[in-house]
Formats: sequence, C-alpha cells, structure tokens
Amino acid sequence: MTLPSFLIVGAMKAGTTTLYDDLNSHSQIFMPEVKEPDALISDEIYGDSVRKKYAQLFDDCPLGCISGEASTTYSKLPTYKRVPERAKQVLGDDLRIIYIVRDPLLRATSHHAYLHRRGYVQQDANHAIANDRTYIDYSNYAMQLSSWMNHFPREQVLVIQFERYIANREEQLSGVCRFLELDLDEKVAIDSQGSNQTKELSPLPPYLRAIRESSLYLRLHAMLPGKGRSKMGWLRKKLSGYDPPPAIPFDASNVVLIQEELHDSTCEFIDEWGLDESLWGVFFNREIRPFPNANLD
Repeated sequence: MTLPSFLIVGAMKAGTTTLYDDLNSHSQIFMPEVKEPDALISDEIYGDSVRKKYAQLFDDCPLGCISGEASTTYSKLPTYKRVPERAKQVLGDDLRIIYIVRDPLLRATSHHAYLHRRGYVQQDANHAIANDRTYIDYSNYAMQLSSWMNHFPREQVLVIQFERYIANREEQLSGVCRFLELDLDEKVAIDSQGSNQTKELSPLPPYLRAIRESSLYLRLHAMLPGKGRSKMGWLRKKLSGYDPPPAIPFDASNVVLIQEELHDSTCEFIDEWGLDESLWGVFFNREIRPFPNANLD
C-alpha cells in the first residue's frame, strides 16, 4: 500500500495549487489527480476501507518516486481538529510537512472571493466575516502550524512564503526539492503564470453548483474531458454564461479588525520562520490595494 511521504497542508488561497502543479512536474514526485483528498480530517481514515481508498490515489506512483498530496483542510483549525495526530498515525513519523503562506489580509480577501465564486457566501465580505471567524483563523499561521509542530520535529516542516516563491519559482522549488531530499540537478519546466486565479472565474451559477455537489457528477467525472479540477471548467464553458457582480472586499473597519487580531501572532510567525515582513505590505500597511496575483491559489 502506497501512502504519501509529504503533505502540503495549506494555507487555503496561498498558492497551494501553484506548488502542487510545480511539484507534479518533477519526475521523482507523484501527486494524485485529486489535489485535495481531505482524507485526514476525520477518524474514518482509521478504517481499513477508507484507508485503502486513500491509498488507491497513489497506486500509479512509479517505483523510486515519492508521493504527496495538498489538502488545505489540514490547516483549518478549529474547523478540522486532530489532523496532525491522524497524519502521524496513518502516514508515519517520517512524514514531511509543507506549509505555504501569504499576506494574511490578502489570503482572507481571496478566501471570501473564492467562496463567493462557488456560491457559498454573500457578495459582501463584510457580511460574511460578521458570522464567520474562519477568514481570520485560517490566516493565523502560527496557530495552524503549532498543531503540526506538536507532532513532528522542526526539521520535517518547511514554511514557504508565497510572495518569495512566485517571484523566483525555480530557486524556491529547488529548496523544496532539497527539503524532500530529491535530485537537485533536474530542471522542472514550470508555467510562468500561477495556477487557479480566482479573479478570472465568475461564481458558479446555482445549477452548476448543484451538479458539482451531486452524486451524478461524481459518476460523470471520469467521463468528462480534462484532468482533475479542469473538468468543472470544461462543463462551465459548455453551459450558459453566468456573470454576477464581483465580490465586495472588506471595508476599512474589518481590515483593521483582521490586522489587530492577527498582528502579534503574525509577527511571531515571521520571526520564527525567517520570513520577509516587507513582502506582506498590505497587511502591515493597514490598507487594501490592487496586488498582482492577489487571488492565486
């Protein structure tokens, strides 16, 4: 039974898809077509049938390659608890953890835009955050990673600053490969554009959302053209257009709320992991402004 030797655990809307795609281009790495299996979010993974189904995602891993997956639910406390504990029991003590993070305010903004696109929340982020602390909690990187550090040693944990990664992907990818103890001589062909830009996708209309969440879609998934996440994009293009207004971002009062709630933990996290504070200018400058690739996943 083949199981992953590393996990990209998040953060949500912080570049996990870009990193997943880049690693998937390496000849010594196998990533399953299902980017986010979410297998470790419940105790069901301890059951033989569920664990076997999880392992089947990695059946095509070539001999001599390592495998990994990238479920952002693995860094979504308090929504999903005890994930690191399950990871250690199911995947073993030698598991390596990769956590990619971005400007906390931009992550929260992109988080809302993503949920709005999928039709899960209202257009206005200010209404959404009033009833949902996850916009703040999922940007509390220190809190999210601390649960993993309670189960795995520091040398098995890699923190990547998305802004650094996207600015110099070849060099940063080499660092990831070094962390995974892979061949550093191999040059991976990477797309110059980051993956999964929310700003380029309009919200799913209700009928498409219903299709995606139905058991019928799961049965049809294998027959649709494309791979993985691109299949819904193909279906979207074939059906009638839907162009609702874009998401409304946080207003000044909620920007300050996010900054004040996260300031101390973010500063501690930056110091602990040697990140570049200047790259998170939107968060520390107390303003929201246009930002390149602001909605990359």
